[in-house]
Amino acid sequence: QTALLSILNFCSELQHLSLGSCVMIEDYDLIASMMGAKCKKLRSLDLWRCKNITESGIAELASGCRLLEELDLGWCPTLQSSTGCFTNLARKLPNLQKLFLTANRSVCDTDIEELAANCTHLRQLDILGTRMVSPASLRKLLESCKDLSLLDVSFCSQIDNRVVLELNASFPNVFIKKSFT
Repeated sequence: QTALLSILNFCSELQHLSLGSCVMIEDYDLIASMMGAKCKKLRSLDLWRCKNITESGIAELASGCRLLEELDLGWCPTLQSSTGCFTNLARKLPNLQKLFLTANRSVCDTDIEELAANCTHLRQLDILGTRMVSPASLRKLLESCKDLSLLDVSFCSQIDNRVVLELNASFPNVFIKKSFT
């Protein structure tokens, strides 16, 4: 963790960083804070399976890394929609093109609607496994995000085959991925 903090401190031109599944990092909030403070040119960040990043770290990251286009927060169990972390991301990162919220069961309609309102350049969204996203919010997203080409709603309990077929008919340029089992 100390070495990574030094790298972040001295590499202000850093544009791409993958920390996915790095189990040796003890405090992801500290890392996110340092990225927000020092890595203003960051464009893609992979935090897949970060075990301890919280809304505080995400807030500092989003405030400082406003150029982010790709962000992977899949399988981050400590991030909860109820804290406002995802709506904050949507409001502060309008350049997002790819967002992975894979297996975050707390993602809800409010989060999707904020993405629709603020992240209109979105090309790919993965919300696999969420239970609280409705067809209505997905429709808003698809109507607002004209560049969207891939939407993964696999294992989203409110999105059944009928909904996928209806959305496919209305938005034929978007591949809507749905795995049921």
